[in-house]
Amino acid sequence: MTMLHRFPANETGQVLVELKCDGCGNVFTAWLWSLSGSGKRCPECGLMHTRTGECVREGKRTPEGKASRAARPTKRQSMEL
Repeated sequence: MTMLHRFPANETGQVLVELKCDGCGNVFTAWLWSLSGSGKRCPECGLMHTRTGECVREGKRTPEGKASRAARPTKRQSMEL
């Protein structure tokens, strides 16, 4: 993750940052606090960016740009086993 720009804090003290995805090069914005929590996912490729600069790929993206969950049985399927 590359931080391109840090915008001034708004009236509530929240800071918006502009990020560049290491996976696909997409530029997107995120609240700084969202990086501190679980991270911010790139809207194009799904790479998860954290405040430490780490990038994690979780699951695959569908052509529509939505993340698909890892293949695991549903609750109903696991009850049938």
